[in-house]
Amino acid sequence: MQNLIKRCFDVTQPFYPDDEYHTEPIDMSDIISKFPGCYATNNSTVCFIYDGKAFVAPYTRELMKELTLNGYRHDFFFVPFSSPGCRAPSVGKDRWLKMRQDARITYELYYEKDCRDWCDEHGIKEIAPDTMKRCLRIPKEGVPVHHPHYEGRKWPALSETSFDCMVPDRLGSFSTNNGVVAFVYRDGHTYVTRGYWIVGLLERAGFRRAHFEVPFSNCETIQDPIIAAEWQSICDAYSK
Repeated sequence: MQNLIKRCFDVTQPFYPDDEYHTEPIDMSDIISKFPGCYATNNSTVCFIYDGKAFVAPYTRELMKELTLNGYRHDFFFVPFSSPGCRAPSVGKDRWLKMRQDARITYELYYEKDCRDWCDEHGIKEIAPDTMKRCLRIPKEGVPVHHPHYEGRKWPALSETSFDCMVPDRLGSFSTNNGVVAFVYRDGHTYVTRGYWIVGLLERAGFRRAHFEVPFSNCETIQDPIIAAEWQSICDAYSK
């Protein structure tokens, strides 16, 4: 547990959250006395009691595995830094935000691994790296676009951060529109390319046809200059 403790935030002493509306310190002493050997979770945050102290950390699979191996029981109690008005400590805020960012990176890795495992189980094969270089990945935050009738964003077919019930419905599928193909690859991300040349490759790899929105297939102009340049390069290569 000692290595685990070093990666967590000690909230044993009364503390102030980084919030202008909290004028009184938060005291965990009652929780520490009532819940030894227990943990609680809320909004991707975990609080647990160890050796008469309270510790909090962002949720990760490694953290939960270690707590389980050490015999911790799940219970219900207040979890610091997990709700509006108490999202970070006033002292040590930078360290906490760094812990949050590191955890988010692991969520992405979990998600991609879970997607690949599912594809392996369901016969969705890999596409050659040279082929994938001719495709553009749609970022999770979407792509800003201009259309003659609106300003908006084009989103990936999957924007999940964990392998939930929505993922199998889209994973390993593709959709087409006006000479553009979008597909959800083995890593759970959405890719687009110009031309139907890739459809046969996708079908031979086990991808199935579906019906979802295909970005950049209806006169949209990409507003992000870097993404626009990458997409134009793909279109130019197809035209040659």
